[in-house]
Amino acid sequence: MNDSKEVAAYFNRGVCYMQMKSYTNALNDFNVAITINPKFANGYLYYMRGNTYGILGDFDKAIVDHKKALEINPNFEEARRSLQADYENMKMRG
Repeated sequence: MNDSKEVAAYFNRGVCYMQMKSYTNALNDFNVAITINPKFANGYLYYMRGNTYGILGDFDKAIVDHKKALEINPNFEEARRSLQADYENMKMRG
């Protein structure tokens, strides 16, 4: 399997795990995919991992990943909205 197919397989399985609410498995697959090709899907890998961290309440890591997604793709509006939500959730948590 070439790198782009391998990273796509891990990414897609990570998305499936998220839909199944198996967040630890999703994180594991996103981590492997990022190790293979961190710029895959124009920042979407970091966006999805950031969303997973956000669901788990780890807003510090979510912020790092959403910023990284925006660094790769400055026009990534979903990542920008998620980053804003991360900061709001941190404020609410106190």
